[in-house]
Amino acid sequence: MGFGHLSRMAVLRKILTDRGVSVDLRVKLDTTTELDWDGQMIPCDDWIKNWPKNNLIIVDSYRVGLDCLAGIRAQNLKLIYMDDFGRLDPPCDLIINANLGTESFLYKNADESLVGSSFVILQEGIRKSQKKVNHKDRLHKILISMGGSEVQPLFDSLKDFCDKHSKFEFKILAPWLSKESNPNSKNIEFISQLSAEKLAILMLESDLVLTAAGQTTHELAYLAVPFIAFAISKDQEPKVDFLLKCGLQSKRIQIASREFFEDLDQAISLLTSADARKNFGRQSLSLIDDRGAERIVDHILKLS
Repeated sequence: MGFGHLSRMAVLRKILTDRGVSVDLRVKLDTTTELDWDGQMIPCDDWIKNWPKNNLIIVDSYRVGLDCLAGIRAQNLKLIYMDDFGRLDPPCDLIINANLGTESFLYKNADESLVGSSFVILQEGIRKSQKKVNHKDRLHKILISMGGSEVQPLFDSLKDFCDKHSKFEFKILAPWLSKESNPNSKNIEFISQLSAEKLAILMLESDLVLTAAGQTTHELAYLAVPFIAFAISKDQEPKVDFLLKCGLQSKRIQIASREFFEDLDQAISLLTSADARKNFGRQSLSLIDDRGAERIVDHILKLS
């Protein structure tokens, strides 16, 4: 869990480092002291209790509470807090909600806030990729992205869903899966983890993507790849609502709903034709540009 949080912090670290800033990226994990992230080792420790004494601290975590954030600010350190759905509204120098459809979010306790699609953070491998322009007449290749959250109890039903649609070729992206998870099925392949560059290729090769409404929706919209988003957790619901509002989706789809697979069937039927998928891709192109992370870094450097 938490791959989206880590990937966007890794993007900010690279841009800040390229601009000559020394950056210390830390992750709280209970199972290891180091994490290999895209070839770089990241220290893992309980930074929530023992946070490093840097000049400026960016916190991107659902584990952190107001006491930790208050402790950081009490030391007269600059504090930036990354939010997704209004979980906390702490006193801080800057609060960032870098998601589609959050332009109307209001934060009362931060000195400054950056909200909405202008600040969406994209991985470099996504930003440098081409956009999808070709859409096949026949809907055939479907990618399913489960995000970083483990939804193992759903897997039997998910495989049944794929088996029912034997005319489609499914690839299921779930970063936490083991290599032994591939089922004995002709039309399903599980993929455990990919670099951003390979992920972009996989997305562009797909005719349609069924995805948890996390960071992946930003990447798909930027690449103009047609997708159907569903909410796995509360923080993803505003994004699904935004897609409904702008007409890219006809129904709010939630993984906890009893009608989850029926809702997916209905949504897929609306994107069967190449024209429908082409129109979706064309409309999604206007949602996100590639400057979000740079805009955030510009604000960070003004604080430091």
